[in-house]
Amino acid sequence: MSLRIKSLLVAAFTTAILLVTFLLFTRLILTDSYTQLEQQDTTAHVERAVNALTNDLAGLARTANDYAAWDDTFNFIESRDPVYLEANYPDATFINNRLSVVTIVDTQGEIIFAKAFDLDQEQEIPVAPEISDLVSSHPAFLRPAQSISSTVGIWLLSTGPVLVAVQPILTSDGAGPPRGALLMGRVLSANEIAQLSEVTQLTLAVHPSGAALPPEAQAALSALSAQQPLVVRPLNEQIVQGYTWLHDITAQPAFLLRVDRARDIYQQGQATFAYLALALVVGGLAMGGVLTWVLQRTVISRLGRLNREVQTIGARGDLTQRVSAQGQDELGSLAAEMNRMLASLENTQRLLRQREREAITLLDSIPAFAFFKDTAGRYVVANQKFCEALQRTREEVVGKTDYDFYPPERAERYRVDDFYVTERGETHEVSEETIGQEPNAIVLATKKVPLKDESGQAIGLIGLAFDITERKRAAQELAVARDQALAALRFKSQLLANVSHDLRTPISAILGFAEMLLAEVYGPLQEQQLEPLTRIVMDCNQLGRLVSDLLDQSRLEAGKLTLRFRPFAPADLIESIKASAGLSARDKGLELIGLVAPDVPPEIQGDYERVHQVVLNLIDNALRFTQEGSVTVHITRQDPVNYAIQVSDTGPGIAPDEQALVFETFQQGSVQAPGRYKGLGLGLSIVKQLVTLMGGQVTLDSQLGQGTTFTISLPLAPETKGQA
Repeated sequence: MSLRIKSLLVAAFTTAILLVTFLLFTRLILTDSYTQLEQQDTTAHVERAVNALTNDLAGLARTANDYAAWDDTFNFIESRDPVYLEANYPDATFINNRLSVVTIVDTQGEIIFAKAFDLDQEQEIPVAPEISDLVSSHPAFLRPAQSISSTVGIWLLSTGPVLVAVQPILTSDGAGPPRGALLMGRVLSANEIAQLSEVTQLTLAVHPSGAALPPEAQAALSALSAQQPLVVRPLNEQIVQGYTWLHDITAQPAFLLRVDRARDIYQQGQATFAYLALALVVGGLAMGGVLTWVLQRTVISRLGRLNREVQTIGARGDLTQRVSAQGQDELGSLAAEMNRMLASLENTQRLLRQREREAITLLDSIPAFAFFKDTAGRYVVANQKFCEALQRTREEVVGKTDYDFYPPERAERYRVDDFYVTERGETHEVSEETIGQEPNAIVLATKKVPLKDESGQAIGLIGLAFDITERKRAAQELAVARDQALAALRFKSQLLANVSHDLRTPISAILGFAEMLLAEVYGPLQEQQLEPLTRIVMDCNQLGRLVSDLLDQSRLEAGKLTLRFRPFAPADLIESIKASAGLSARDKGLELIGLVAPDVPPEIQGDYERVHQVVLNLIDNALRFTQEGSVTVHITRQDPVNYAIQVSDTGPGIAPDEQALVFETFQQGSVQAPGRYKGLGLGLSIVKQLVTLMGGQVTLDSQLGQGTTFTISLPLAPETKGQA
C-alpha cells in the first residue's frame, strides 16, 4: 500500500472518528436538553389538566352551595312541597349546570329527593341503588347534613368516576343548624372528558382505579409513588404522555389521569441535530479534501521522489550518488541527512575494506587454528596457521567444506557439530581431540560459537582449535599431585584422631584426681590448695574441649560424625548449660542468664549432645572475651517450623572485616582473649559445621564495643540423617 493511500486513509479515518465522536456527544447533549424541556412542558400541562378538573369541582361546589344555602331549600326539608322540586330541578337545570345526579337528604340520612340525568341523551334516568346507599349511609355524605361542613371531591362508582359536591342545607344567610345535605354530582363520561379537553386544549383520558390498563399505562403506574406523583413517558416518536393519580374523597386513588402531547419539542431537537450533523459532515469532508490536497502537494509527492532516488542508488550500489534536497522543512532536512548518511556509508565502506584486511591480519596472529564457516559448512575465511595445517592457501580453503580436506568419518563428525551450533544457536566444545599417532600426536581443544545477525538468527560459526598437548601433560602431573595431597589430608585427619584419643585418657585421669581432691576424698584441703586445684580442673576442662574439637574436626573431615535425634526439653538444655558453664562465669564475675520463650514447645526434636556442644562452645567463646557484664542464652520460636538459640555477650565485639573469617578453621580474630589458653581457632568452625549438619544455620551480629550475638536456627522436626 502506497504512502499516498495510507495518508488518505489516515486522514479519512481521523476525520470520521472526530465527526462521529462530536456527533455522539452533540446528540447526547441535545437529546438530553430537549428531553428535559419536553418533560417540563408535559408536567406543566398535566398540572394544568389537574387544575382544570379542580376548577370544575370548585364550580360544582359553588352550584351546590347556591342551592343548599337557600331559604327555599331550607324550608323544603320541613314542607316537602313538590312545587319547589318542579320549579328548581327540571331537566334544564341538569343540562345547564351539567349535573348527572342531585339528591337531598335530611339529618338522619333519609333521601327526600333524588334525580339522575343522562347528559349525553339529555333525559332522566333511574337513580342507581349504589348512589342511594352511599348518600344515606356513607359518613362523607352524612357529615354535611349534621354539621356545617362540605364534602367536595371524586367518588368512584362501579360505572366510573363522578365529581361530587355535598353542601349542608342552611338558610340564605348561612344560618343553621343544617336540616340536611344537598348532593350534586357530575359523571366523568367520555363527553365530559372531551369537553374538558376542549377547554384546556389538551388530549385527556381517565382510567378508573382497578380497570384494565393498556401496556403503556401499566408501565407508568409502576413508576408512580408518593415521592413521584407525576410520571412523563414517551409513547413513540410522535406522542409523549403524562400520568398522575386523582384521589377520591377518602384519599384513595380514584382514576389515573393521562395527558397526551405531541412531541413538538423532541421533533425540534431531532431536526436541530440533523441540521447540525449535516453541517458537520459537509465541513468535515471539505476539511478532509483540503488536508489531502495539502499533504499531496507538500509531503507525499516529495516523499515519492525521494523514494525513487533512494531505490536507484540502492539498485546501482553507487554510494557516490546523492538525493535532491529541496525545501527548508523536515523533508528537506531528511534529504540532507540522507546525503550525509550516504557520505558516511561511503566512508564506512572504505573503512570496512580496511578492517577486513586488519581482521585477517589479527586472525593470523591468533595462536590457534581459527576459521569462519557459513550455515552450509563452507569456509568463509581461515587464518594462516589453519591453512598451513591443511597445506593449502587461503584462497584454496575459502568456499570449501570439511569433506574436501578430511576423511569422510571425521568430516561427517565436524558437520554434525556445525549443524548443532548453527541450528540450536549454542556453543559447542570438544575438550580433547587427539590428532595423529604417538609420539607425534597432538591434543586439540575445539570451541565453535554461533555467529548471529541483528535478529538473533545464526548466519555461521566461529571455530577455534587450541593445541593443548602441553596443558594436557601438565594436568596429568597436577592430578598426581592432587592425589598425594588427598593422601596427606587423610593422614592428617587420622593423626588428629589418634592424638586426640591418646590425649583424652591422661587428661581425664588428671581431671578425675583433681575433682576427687576438691571433693576431699583424700582428706581435707587447706585454703591455699583450693585455688590451684580449681585452676587444674578448669584447665583440664579447657584442654578436654580442645581435644574434643580436634577429634570432632577430624570426624567432620572424614565424614564419620553421627547424629542421634531424640526429643529433649529446652528448659533442661538451659539448666545443663548453666551447670556446665556457671563455674567459669562466676570465676570471671559474669552473670550467665538462660531464657526460654513461652511459645517454644516443651519438647523439640534434635541431637541433644550436639546442640549442647554447639551452645557450650559459643558460651565458652563469649566467656573468654567478655570481661564484665553478662552472657545470655535465649531460646525462641523463630517461625512455625524452626526455633532459634541466641547467645549474646557484652564483650568487645568483632570487627566487620573479621566477621567473615570467624567460622573458618584455625582462624582467630585480632582481639585475643586474656589468659593462658588462646584456643586453636576450631570452636566456631565446628559450630557452623555441626549446625549445618543438623539442617540449620548460624548467623553473627556484632559491633565493636557493643557485644556479639550468635543466632542458631534449627528445625523443630529435623529430617533424620546418618553420618556427616
